[in-house]
Amino acid sequence: MSTPELRVEGDAVTGEIALAIAPGTRADVQDRAIDDALADAFHALAVELGVTLTAPPSRFAMPLDGRDEGGCVRFVVRGRLEGDRLVPVRPKKVARRPHADVRAAVRAEKKAAKRGGEP
Repeated sequence: MSTPELRVEGDAVTGEIALAIAPGTRADVQDRAIDDALADAFHALAVELGVTLTAPPSRFAMPLDGRDEGGCVRFVVRGRLEGDRLVPVRPKKVARRPHADVRAAVRAEKKAAKRGGEP
């Protein structure tokens, strides 16, 4: 397990950590391990900056592909300062299915063909 090092750059909080997590570990057990590993670093950062965490430390961590040389799972840690709060930064979920634009274009063409005109 590596010691987390959190950096503040403007409004962004970044860091990385590696934890020994066995394949097939349940999500709640994994989250607890991340919380335990990041709790002291986040507490120290919150006291230093005078902010409040809006979520548990595990919400700030996202797994990276692959493992490190010691076989540990790597996590990137991302947060953002919003006033007196520190909030997690998570990637946006893609709400659209693959090829949704193509399907919409095909439907528009079919409707236009039924009407006998251009789309």
